[in-house]
Amino acid sequence: MITLVTFDAAGTLIDHRWDPGAIAREAVKDLGITVDLDEARDRYEHVSAEFRAEQFALEKIGDRQGIHELWDRQMAAWLDAVGADPSIARDALTIFRERVFGPSSHVWSVYPDVLPAVEALRDKGIIIGIISNWDHTLFEVLDNLQMSDLFDFAIASLEFGYEKPDRRIFIEALAQGGATAEETVHVGDSLEDDFIGATDAGMGALLLDREASADFTAGRISSLLQVSEVIA
Repeated sequence: MITLVTFDAAGTLIDHRWDPGAIAREAVKDLGITVDLDEARDRYEHVSAEFRAEQFALEKIGDRQGIHELWDRQMAAWLDAVGADPSIARDALTIFRERVFGPSSHVWSVYPDVLPAVEALRDKGIIIGIISNWDHTLFEVLDNLQMSDLFDFAIASLEFGYEKPDRRIFIEALAQGGATAEETVHVGDSLEDDFIGATDAGMGALLLDREASADFTAGRISSLLQVSEVIA
């Protein structure tokens, strides 16, 4: 009997238009600076890679102040890389964060099948969680989208210290959900991170592909509304 269902976040529960290089470009445009779009994206990708290991370490120990200081330094490094003045990093980051996390942000939205799918699982008495390869801002996004109360728990990989498909993050979800692997199904849109990761941990898994036809025998669904049907 299934007692716990976990979901991936981005691409499964949350639709996103996450393009940080383009968002940074628009942020500095508000400050009167013009940057080529391709250059903005390329430089942002390279600069982010340089800071990634440090960010992972800070996320794991929960050093929010250190993370915010890192974001300042990362923005300054990106500004320098695109030939802009690094001293405006704080102002640029403020605009960047407002575009990403502010009330008028268009970066994130909830897929229309999420609420009815969750309600159907609740009606069955299922515990519902999130396992996401995300940093601590996952919880900020969930709050902004008014999704936090829909789930019993959420695990952000950078805070936990291991990312999907590492089986340890799935085992942590079992502990938080109070279920065995045999009592659990994980739902996500990534074959490697979600489907294979969950099955390697002994859990059931459903691969979400909104562009394909559902095939329950192969563990593939095309809508979250089908989750409650599969586990019935």
